[in-house]
Amino acid sequence: MQAPIAVVAADAPRFDPAARGRATALVVALLVLWPLLVWSQFHPVSLFDARNLVAMGQFLGGFLPPDMSVEFLRHVMRATVETVAIATAGMSLAFLSAVPLTMANTRALSIARIGPGPGWRSSRVLHALSRGLLVSLRGVPELV
Repeated sequence: MQAPIAVVAADAPRFDPAARGRATALVVALLVLWPLLVWSQFHPVSLFDARNLVAMGQFLGGFLPPDMSVEFLRHVMRATVETVAIATAGMSLAFLSAVPLTMANTRALSIARIGPGPGWRSSRVLHALSRGLLVSLRGVPELV
């Protein structure tokens, strides 16, 4: 047996129940953002000024036809190899520092969780320092 198909009358009003809220949010956003656009001197019309169009055309025209000279391709290859080498070195350093810090920070593997005993205080200090260092290192990609 087939499921019945819902039929909507052609003259039924189509009303979005969230339309009023969306319109209000749009008006409030425009009222808040408009002074910021004026203050930042945002003028999108200046992009279509004749001088800007000429400058953009010259910039984009520099890509066509692409430079396929041996010297340029050698330069691109050297830059590619340098980029891969730097990325590999960075990942290696990150791995070599992250594994010991993570092991020191993992509570299940830490003596700090066992309780009072020999090395308990130094383990708690190591745990706190490694956690602080890991938290601070999380911000490095945003800084770079």
